[in-house]
Amino acid sequence: MPRRTWTEADLKFTDIRVERGPVIVDIEWIGEGNDGDFYIDDPDDEPLLRFTVSKRTSDGLIEQIDDASYSTRLPIDTDVAKLDNVAETIMNEVYDQVMAGHSIKKLCQRLSWIDADGVASVPASRFVA
Repeated sequence: MPRRTWTEADLKFTDIRVERGPVIVDIEWIGEGNDGDFYIDDPDDEPLLRFTVSKRTSDGLIEQIDDASYSTRLPIDTDVAKLDNVAETIMNEVYDQVMAGHSIKKLCQRLSWIDADGVASVPASRFVA
């Protein structure tokens, strides 16, 4: 059953950014859907947001952290206030690890399942041994 019909006007999104010290969390829409690219003519597809964690270098450049950019299950029409909360939640989860220089790959994989209330409920089938 289709969730809703999307139009080009629905696909406008203003990126969300949270910065804490040198760590940056962005939430953006880059054209992704349920299975890769979003297909507006597919009634079962929906435009999904992506988060990316980056770090500002001492010379002011922004460098994306390896393995720290993931598509989410959050549709493009998620309430902006909730997305602000999601970005803060992601920041709270990754900040100490980034500052310590640790890999955040597995953490970000788990966070890709975050919902609009800031809860990352990973289906049991997604756990890898």
